[in-house]
Order: sequence, then C-alpha cells, then structure tokens
Amino acid sequence: MPVTPVLPVPTSSPPDVWGATINTAINAVAAAANANETAVAGKADAAATTTALAGKAPTTRTVTAGTGLTGGGDLTADRTVALTAGAQTSLALADTAVQPARTITAGTGLTGGGTLAADRTLAVTYGTTAGTAAQGNDLRLTGGHDFSAVGVLQVSAAASGRKYNNTGGTRTLTLVQVSVGTAPAGSGVTVDVRKGGTTILTTPVTIPAGQQYATATPTVTAWAAGEYLEIWITAVGSTTPGSDLTGEVVYQ
Repeated sequence: MPVTPVLPVPTSSPPDVWGATINTAINAVAAAANANETAVAGKADAAATTTALAGKAPTTRTVTAGTGLTGGGDLTADRTVALTAGAQTSLALADTAVQPARTITAGTGLTGGGTLAADRTLAVTYGTTAGTAAQGNDLRLTGGHDFSAVGVLQVSAAASGRKYNNTGGTRTLTLVQVSVGTAPAGSGVTVDVRKGGTTILTTPVTIPAGQQYATATPTVTAWAAGEYLEIWITAVGSTTPGSDLTGEVVYQ
C-alpha cells in the first residue's frame, strides 16, 4: 500500500530548515516503500505466470501418427490424426470376420470339429452300426446276384453257374426277381434258386403264360460267406417257351 508523507513541505517564510529536512527524508522513505511494494507485487505476478506456464506443452511438442494412422505435427496449429485407407479396409473386414468362438460340429457319421481358434479336421466314421458310414465290404450294403439265359429257354440245372458269397460276412437274401424277353405260352416259366443245392424258396418263382415278369421272397434268407447260389430253370412254357431270361437275387 502507498505511504503518504505525514508532514507537508513548508511553502511560507521564514523557512524551517530542520522541518524541511525531516519532510524530505520522510518523503524519500515513502517513495522507497512504494517502489518496493510494486516490485513485490510484480514478483508475485511473475511467479504465478511461471507456475501457470509450467503445466503447458511447448509449441515444439509433436503428435506423431503411428502405424495405420496419418496426420499429426507440432502444436503451432490444430492437428488431425486419421486412419489410413488400409486400416479402414482392415476394420471393414473385421466387421464381417468370423469370430474364433464359432464352432464346426461333426454330424452323424463324422468326427472332429471344434471352435475356429485352431485348424479343425472332419473325418468319416466308418463302421457297421447305425450312425456310421458304410465301406465297400459293409454288410449293410444292398447287392444282387444277376443271372441270365440267352435265347429260347430250356429246362436246365445251374443255368447260369454258381455265385459265391465272397463279401466276407453273412448276407441276407431278400428278393428273387425274373423276367423274359418273350412271354411263354401254354404254361409259365419256372425258376428256382438253390443255395448249396437246396432251394431258398417255398415255391419257385413263376412267370405265368403270357406274362414277362415275376418275383418271390426267399424263405431261407441267410447266405454265409463261402456259400454259393445256383439258378435252375424247371419249366419254360408248354406251347411256346419263353426266351431271353434275366433275373437277380437281391441281398443285404
């Protein structure tokens, strides 16, 4: 706070030399005090400014765009940092990418699978039971023993030779079906199927006169590995024999 002199300097005669001297001294002290107060206030302002500046970044400080970014620069102006075109493309792909928690499940007849956190392998489960895949020698596969007799039919034993079961297991005989190119007249064409010389049919399969096709269901159904089947033609038609016989013994 400014200091005010307590005694004014006399302006009238006779001069008071001693009083003037005192007033001059007091005025000098007051001036010095005022100057000191101004200096102190200035130092306080400077200290506050220094403290405020200490928390500020210099304009030479830089913002650098790292991998996948563009822009940046020093702080002499506003700066913008943005994704590069490549980074934006990668993000777009990531939006549609399959997450590693997604799973591949092995369904019936398969093994393997799992999450996409690692490579996965699916494999076929082969076997002879339900839920497994059949291979070429699987007994569940349906097959057939084809036979034929070309031309006008004649009564004959083992007309088409022997057919052996070489599948490695017992098969189940399910159906006998026969047909002729020319239908018999007068009576029918009769065919018997024999396993090891013994019929597998209760009644041989017969194509009636005037007909060209017939079927029969075996009553002996087991066909063991190594056993053989034979086709016997036991009747061909009493008036006009049938011709060009073809047939099949179906098995599982």
